[in-house]
Amino acid sequence: MREPGRQTEYRRRSPRRRAEEVDFDIEITEEDIRNYDLLGTTEKNPSADPEEEILFDRIGDSDPGDIDADSEEEKEEQGEEPGEKEKAAGRSKKRKRISILLLILILALIPAGIYYGAGILTCRRGAAEYAAYAKEILSGMETPEKDGTIPDPQIDWDSLEKINPDLAGILYIPALDLAVPYTAGEESSYALSHTFSGTESPVGSISCSEDTDAAFSGMNAVLLGAVPRDGSLFGGFKKLFFQERLLQDQPCVFVFTRTWRRRYQVFAGFSAMNTDPVLCTFSADEKYRYYLSLAESRNALEGMEDISSYTQEEEPFLTLSAGSGKYRTYSRILCCILTGEESDD
Repeated sequence: MREPGRQTEYRRRSPRRRAEEVDFDIEITEEDIRNYDLLGTTEKNPSADPEEEILFDRIGDSDPGDIDADSEEEKEEQGEEPGEKEKAAGRSKKRKRISILLLILILALIPAGIYYGAGILTCRRGAAEYAAYAKEILSGMETPEKDGTIPDPQIDWDSLEKINPDLAGILYIPALDLAVPYTAGEESSYALSHTFSGTESPVGSISCSEDTDAAFSGMNAVLLGAVPRDGSLFGGFKKLFFQERLLQDQPCVFVFTRTWRRRYQVFAGFSAMNTDPVLCTFSADEKYRYYLSLAESRNALEGMEDISSYTQEEEPFLTLSAGSGKYRTYSRILCCILTGEESDD
């Protein structure tokens, strides 16, 4: 028999309804009611319904889902579906995880952004430095005609040597409006990571290869340059390959030193590995023909003028390599041949 005080604990739901929910098949007989009266329960609780009290006693604690059923009923009365709190808690944890991952991603991207921004800034500074050199070198000098004479720019060699004692000459490419000093004697890795003034920058500088001397005494002089992201220096070589009209209008390259001025004509252009034979200096006659056949067979430029009259005389070559360096595996190469020279007293 249940304790009298417990009947109010479940009064919110009638015993008959609880019996129906737990699917109990209970039938109340007259004998049950008489026994119920003999126990004196009606005296303890005069307002109690005998049938309900009997059902209450029979069901009692036999339904293990009573508490759960009550909580489910309360959720339904409050308009909340069962398990919604658990779903909300799961969504909250998921949002927290996403927020943490986003924070980690942002923290990881900050150094990369700083590094990239610093690279852009140093590129701009390097480009500004070479723009100043070009302005000074080209001031008062007219753009040379396609078959014209060799320009004679007014260059302050002493001032440039104060900036860099390794100064060897000036390279002028009219098709790119590029006029920059180049060095000889510096290590290629240093020259490709420092400007002419010695400032560390991805723009780098133009220098002679280790086998090329300042006088261009061999049959193949090689000048190396980096490929900056801003397109300065040899970074403009890409234009020459995709806008071939530039070289067709201005196919010449000029080199100026204290003692001589030379005009070279571009006759081939292609991509090659950094160890390609065209990047080597030589003096033997057999290598001259090998270089020429190699360059002409791999040429990717169209509309280049015939140079057979110069090759018969075995005029020396000038090879410009864009992208050679410690961290690059190939270069864009322009092959040029000497077509004119003037000496300065």
